[in-house]
Amino acid sequence: MRRQEPADGGQLGLRSSGGSLRATHRPVSNAGVGTMVVLRAPGEVYLLCHTGGHNAVSWVEQIDPVSLRTIRRSPSLEGGPTWPGGLACHANGSLYVVFGRHAHRSTPQKIARPAFSLKIAAFCMPGRLAFAALGITIGRRRGVL
Repeated sequence: MRRQEPADGGQLGLRSSGGSLRATHRPVSNAGVGTMVVLRAPGEVYLLCHTGGHNAVSWVEQIDPVSLRTIRRSPSLEGGPTWPGGLACHANGSLYVVFGRHAHRSTPQKIARPAFSLKIAAFCMPGRLAFAALGITIGRRRGVL
């Protein structure tokens, strides 16, 4: 049976040894929302953010893993109508953002400039980014990046 919450009620399973648990938080800039956080190399943390509505945009922030302050931020990435997206750190060194009707790729060194952008309908599969081009007749075939 699939559940919407852990069977144990959601406890973290932490055991006290006299210490305490501390949390850090911060608002997302530009009235946006944080969608997901991914970890790359040790100490490399990326946050995918987005706005809402019919002309939504997304962006990626490299954040400090302790303070959560923004180290670097990508420009606003075209999205289109809001549709939950995803961020992946690929073994080839690229960061892939799939959001709305678009997929963007950049490198950690050039987070400010996406290397390419495709107007697509996209979804993530385990270990793959899959897409179907919009406005192009390709039959029922789907491509994989």
